[in-house]
Amino acid sequence: MNHAHARRFLTWTLTTDKPTSARCNVLGNSMLPHSKDKMAVAVAIKDDGKRVAVCECCRNHIAATHWLREHGQEPSESKIATVSLLLSGRWEIMQRQGYQRNAIMHFVRILEGLGHVTRDEKTVCAGQVTRREVSFRMISPS
Repeated sequence: MNHAHARRFLTWTLTTDKPTSARCNVLGNSMLPHSKDKMAVAVAIKDDGKRVAVCECCRNHIAATHWLREHGQEPSESKIATVSLLLSGRWEIMQRQGYQRNAIMHFVRILEGLGHVTRDEKTVCAGQVTRREVSFRMISPS
């Protein structure tokens, strides 16, 4: 798999500037998607100095890429997607990733073993049906 699409975020820096464009200017894909409405919420500066408007998901992907590098992990699309979802607390989306679920869950377990992720389990009863729900969250997003 070509990880250039994912690694590009390593050279981008998030700013506190407000976007001048209403829409996200980043090229997304199935593993690193845009926010549903693609509304720009932040600005990133690329390595060439160009400013890019980014949606919430793309902002999270950039933050996740930097988190991975800071914690000694080589960024890949599945790792970025995993950390992005964990940092944003959007675990329910992670449970519905289809074919990508195995790659994401594999990396969640690695992060759990490294002490970056904690598992929350609870039993939910609805009438006579009982099921166990499991979710994960980052212990420290920094």
